[in-house]
Amino acid sequence: MQRRRFLKYTSLGTASLVFSGCKGFNFGNSPPETTPPLDPFPNPAVNFGNLEKKDLVLGFLPVMGATPLIIAKEKGFFQKYGLNVTLKAQLNWLEIETGLKEYRFDAAQTPYAMPLIAQFSDNYIPMSALMVLHRHGSSIVLDRTAWDTSLRPARDYFNFQEFAKDFRKYIREGDQPFAYGIDSLTSNNYYLFRYWLSTIGIRTKKEVEWVEISPPEITTNLEKRLINGYCSEAPWDQQGIFEKQGFIASISKNIWTGHPGSVLSTMIPWIENHPTTARALTAAILEACQFCDLPEKRTEIGAIVAQNSYLNSDSSLIKKALGETYQYGGFDQEIREDKITDFYVFHHQNQDYFGEKDHANYPWLSHGIWFLTQLIRWKSIKLQEYPKNADYQLKKVYPLEIYEEVTKALNIKIPRERMKIEPANVFIDQREFDPSDPVKYLRQFPREL
Repeated sequence: MQRRRFLKYTSLGTASLVFSGCKGFNFGNSPPETTPPLDPFPNPAVNFGNLEKKDLVLGFLPVMGATPLIIAKEKGFFQKYGLNVTLKAQLNWLEIETGLKEYRFDAAQTPYAMPLIAQFSDNYIPMSALMVLHRHGSSIVLDRTAWDTSLRPARDYFNFQEFAKDFRKYIREGDQPFAYGIDSLTSNNYYLFRYWLSTIGIRTKKEVEWVEISPPEITTNLEKRLINGYCSEAPWDQQGIFEKQGFIASISKNIWTGHPGSVLSTMIPWIENHPTTARALTAAILEACQFCDLPEKRTEIGAIVAQNSYLNSDSSLIKKALGETYQYGGFDQEIREDKITDFYVFHHQNQDYFGEKDHANYPWLSHGIWFLTQLIRWKSIKLQEYPKNADYQLKKVYPLEIYEEVTKALNIKIPRERMKIEPANVFIDQREFDPSDPVKYLRQFPREL
């Protein structure tokens, strides 16, 4: 198969960006300053000590994974902890990475694997994640061509094996190369999408081309037939349904139930120079995460994050991802919808994949180990085998000290251990993940040529 050409453009090994400009976005600026409303939680702010820095600039991408940052600003959580925060919307993850490296951002929302790749790449970048911002939140969207070959959402099939059989037929009987849009080769969307395709039996290095596209521009590229589908966070998954350009094949929760989403990242020297500020920042965002999971606040949250300066989206699409009826779409008259209360989990829900004292924001070391196995599997880094000193390096990428101190101050219980087994039933391929033996886990997967 002739593959489409693409250019590498970042130090973390990402591919070409396709976009035509995001009209209506106020990139680089927060909305006009307003007096934040009173804190909806009665507990006073924890005094971690004198702040080394009060005026902060945080970068974010216009996807719903940024919701805790937006709510922390709009609902006064930053102000509560003595922080004056400016949020800077960026067009792509490369701009986020560059802003962190150049210390133009004090911290930023990043893909879970970005600080991990920074740690293990040849061009070492001292990046660290302070906390996880959410679980889940993405979907795989396919275009009308897939629909016209009789492919349907996976939920419509008796089992995943039946869907996989139809999908393989669709790919291998097609008369064109298949290109799929993702936000970054460092993102959860890329690794989960690739895991999903590989489980189906697709050779993701030979049968698929990856095209990086800014999330707000991804449906435009689908409409222009520059891509055959994409994996994206909300609300841009539902945007494809709203514009009648595609249908939802699968949601990320069904690829790995309980998978981590975006993280709050910063540079290690920044933490060393601003330890008290780092604690206050983490506390403010953690309280915002709790707020984001309040069912009675969904309408308000949807209206806030939909603003032009943030996601520039229809608030009704955002509310679908906050627990209202989720639409799978389709090009017939049938209504396909489910109520998915945990499409996003910003802090905690009563779900069986949350263990004792577990919650969405806890930085499980085992999650980092899983992503490291995928970096090696897909040759995102030059390592050919799982490194012997991985745990030491992973603890620098996902440190616990600040998070542990903040959660203790906020009376949030956390697990005693940093690693846990992910049972077979949470993965689409039914493979158990035991973080104590990542080498054995990695060797289960055939290496693609």
